[in-house]
Amino acid sequence: MSISKDSIFIKCPFFKAHDARRIFCEGIVKDSSVHLSFMSADTKRQYEKKHCEHGYGSCPIYKINERKYDEMGNDTSV
Repeated sequence: MSISKDSIFIKCPFFKAHDARRIFCEGIVKDSSVHLSFMSADTKRQYEKKHCEHGYGSCPIYKINERKYDEMGNDTSV
């Protein structure tokens, strides 16, 4: 399974990479990542379009990471 960081459509600043059924994002603790695993590539693609490409502010992982930086005063050395 190949993992790709490339997507010209992804807008979310916390996106790291993706493959056929997973999306990898910046983790909530220093030097970590989290991923969402989907039962199908189609379900993953629908989520990616809705949250990673267009409305990332509605993504739960985005919200957690945004809150992390707000609490740190935007210090990115988490």
